[in-house]
Amino acid sequence: MVLYSAVGISAFLTLVPIFLVLVQAFSAGEMLTFPLPGLSVKWFVRAYTVPEIRESFLFSVILAVVSSVFSVMLALCGALYVSRNGGVLSRLVTILALVPLVFPAFILGLALLFFFKAGGVNAKLGLLIAHIVISIPYAFRPLVEALKETPLSLEEAAQSLGAGPLSSFVLVTFPQIAAGVGTAWVFCFVVSFSELSATLFLAGPGAMTLPVELFSYLEFQGDQLVVAAASTAQVLLTLGMVFLGNRVFRRR
Repeated sequence: MVLYSAVGISAFLTLVPIFLVLVQAFSAGEMLTFPLPGLSVKWFVRAYTVPEIRESFLFSVILAVVSSVFSVMLALCGALYVSRNGGVLSRLVTILALVPLVFPAFILGLALLFFFKAGGVNAKLGLLIAHIVISIPYAFRPLVEALKETPLSLEEAAQSLGAGPLSSFVLVTFPQIAAGVGTAWVFCFVVSFSELSATLFLAGPGAMTLPVELFSYLEFQGDQLVVAAASTAQVLLTLGMVFLGNRVFRRR
């Protein structure tokens, strides 16, 4: 009973503020008020007319798509080794893949900032690398589990019939783990698209993600309902990706 109460209170404290922000995005008023004076989509229109918000939204989508692809590719390489080998090296690969979960994101962002400045890495490339590093753990675990559920004997049988290691993986193993790969990509997209803490240190002119732009816009412009509308659009896109991924990959 105590556990259920604690879960209920935690859910209430987490979801109610988010719900209030989403509701305020449709307010017909000129300031944050509750109950709403009326319903309107004018704040979405106004958010779209702000060039910085519009451009950062597009940049965030592109960054999330590209970084998720690389994150899944790197995580898949590590997952292949871990699922098929044991020993110290396998454990080391697992630790390296999960290290970004150990450190707070802002510490990781600060460390990468020092590293990129020393290496002369520009803001866009730095953000891409950072989002890849941050997203890898969220792809690694689903891929390891998917590969462990796939019998290695199928790939070995294909190789015994003359297929090479790469072709046997592509033609035999990959179709078996396609759902896991898709799920991993969706996880990475959601993490990248909503990442703020590390990105605050790395964003710059021409390389502003939506969360950073909204944080800056709220601080300097103070237009809360515009930020609420843009945040709602971000949440809806994220939920849409999760729903689509669940619908598509659950059938496989």
